Amino acid sequence: MGTICSMGQRKMTERKRVLDENFDEEGGPHHTGSTVHMLILSLDYPGTGHELTCTDDGINMEMLAKECGVNDIVHLVNNECHFENVKDQMNAVMDRCQEGDYFVFNYAGHGSEVPDVDGDEADGKDECLCLVTPDGGLSKSGFMTDDEFAEIVTSKLAGTGVKVLIMCDCCHSGTMADFADEEWKDIEAISMSGCKDDQTSGDTGSGGIWTHSLLLAIQQLQEDGNNDYAVGQVYNMQLEKDDSVFDSAQDINAHWSPKLDGLEHMAWPFVPQNKFVAPYRG
Repeated sequence: MGTICSMGQRKMTERKRVLDENFDEEGGPHHTGSTVHMLILSLDYPGTGHELTCTDDGINMEMLAKECGVNDIVHLVNNECHFENVKDQMNAVMDRCQEGDYFVFNYAGHGSEVPDVDGDEADGKDECLCLVTPDGGLSKSGFMTDDEFAEIVTSKLAGTGVKVLIMCDCCHSGTMADFADEEWKDIEAISMSGCKDDQTSGDTGSGGIWTHSLLLAIQQLQEDGNNDYAVGQVYNMQLEKDDSVFDSAQDINAHWSPKLDGLEHMAWPFVPQNKFVAPYRG
């Protein structure tokens, strides 16, 4: 399993913010109470020799969603996260989405790369989610590539008016959504990921750096008096928390589909209804 990167291995790169002053924090879209439909995948890979603590991430993200009033949450853990079940659950959750709703896909686990077979990747590699076999094993044959992920989502949601938020706390996840593909042109979609395609993402021992940085960002925004914000504001605060709390080597990434002009054009769908305290304690 040499192509699977431990989330503890971190490649030192120059830190670069994608956005700093690219949006007006007083303007932009607002959270309007749109219905959120969320699918969470969290994998610890017990017994494989490639163990993580990503079920902590899944529990923490489920807690956030519930505190924000989200009722439609499907959380798949470990052996439940095999290709056919994940595909079936993605389709089932998306089937419940209506125009103006959000489909949120949240993944915490290993990410990897496999050879590109259709020539659509400049680096010759497809990024992939390291799903398990039905018995919990690790095999490339069970992984879900970015091409497969994009086909599942776009074939269901293109032209429906459903917003898509993809969050991946895993290695090699920068372009997991493949927004350069033509199939995304009719969908408002944003991906937020732990690192660039050629990097690995860090595990704190009780969940991933990306997830903890995100939750700390939401707590900070609330403490600053913000109860309505764009994805871009969350992303910038997440970068700040990554720098100030973790000082990590990974470059947290965000990308958007051609139908959007940037992170400032989608409202963040998770706004806590009461005081929110992030679980990270250092």
